[in-house]
Amino acid sequence: MSSSFAIIYSVRNEAELLPDAVRYHRALGCRRFFIFWDRTTDDAPQMMMNLPDVECRDSIRPEEISGLFGERTPTWFEESLPRWDINHDVRKRINTAYAAKRAHELGIEWLVGIDPDELIYVSDESPMRHERFTELLAGVDDYVDQVFLRNLEVVPTSLNVSSPFTDCNSYFKRFIFTDGGVRILRSLFYKLTRSFSARSRFEHWLYRLRFGRSVIRPMRHPITQMAIPRSYYLGYLGHKSIVRASRAASFKFNIHRWRAHNGQAPQTVYKGNVLHYDLCRPTDFKRKFRDRQSELIESQRAFTVRYELSKIARDLPDEVIDAFFRDNIAITDAALLARLQARGVVSQTEFPARTLAEAPPLREKHES
Repeated sequence: MSSSFAIIYSVRNEAELLPDAVRYHRALGCRRFFIFWDRTTDDAPQMMMNLPDVECRDSIRPEEISGLFGERTPTWFEESLPRWDINHDVRKRINTAYAAKRAHELGIEWLVGIDPDELIYVSDESPMRHERFTELLAGVDDYVDQVFLRNLEVVPTSLNVSSPFTDCNSYFKRFIFTDGGVRILRSLFYKLTRSFSARSRFEHWLYRLRFGRSVIRPMRHPITQMAIPRSYYLGYLGHKSIVRASRAASFKFNIHRWRAHNGQAPQTVYKGNVLHYDLCRPTDFKRKFRDRQSELIESQRAFTVRYELSKIARDLPDEVIDAFFRDNIAITDAALLARLQARGVVSQTEFPARTLAEAPPLREKHES
């Protein structure tokens, strides 16, 4: 079974994380990186220039599509293109479809769709075995079109984080049956109420009932003191996708996964994880939400906690945001962290830090 894989990034101002993300995934065996600059204004393009295993370009524009895809232009593009200019996710969908085409042309079997603040994580082994991920892919049955990497959200445990990938080593674990039950009950509750805010409050209390106050800590707007109904994760509680590049054209990409198209659905399995370094520092909190287009912010009204966090980051002064991050997002209390670890809610891994410590520099000669 083939185990070669490539990674697709659609990037906006990720100069701090992108070089180490590339170094880390090189160590895991990534053969090619497809990087699309999506209105980037930092110096990340200069950092990635002339690397032999990296293909860089700006996000694909609507007028380029027919020339790049030819007769096999995906029909699902039509539903996305009207929002191309105002929605990063639309551009990301098209970029990913093109990256799958390029990976297939290069003879690469798998395409991984993740972000620069995410690292593939299979298991915590010491000494490291960098081939572990390619072994996982080689063991996937041939009938499988797509592999899901479950998300694990990294927990900031210090207010003095210099490099998230090496300084942050704690993360919230996944509870698959809990998540599944909450998802079903949340969906039923929404059908009854047709209210996103009510659904978020209901989800908050379900997780509060399951984990208690120490995990689902109260969160309030720093000015209005209105309660913000947080869930178990502040980011997304789901997965990222790996698709067979040779079969991607049969499906349509929808941000985190490839979905059914024209009646054909991808055969999917779950294997491995992706560590999500979402909000590791106040600077990350501010940058992430302030860089987003207003249309994308408004599209998140259905996700109450994310929508409220985005308003805090965009509307309030830095010192207020810093205090909010310290009190509501970071877990700096050593006793609390120890209790969460004892309960099996929080786990730790030094694997990313060890991998990066041993990985070659970005510009050391690398065979693609």
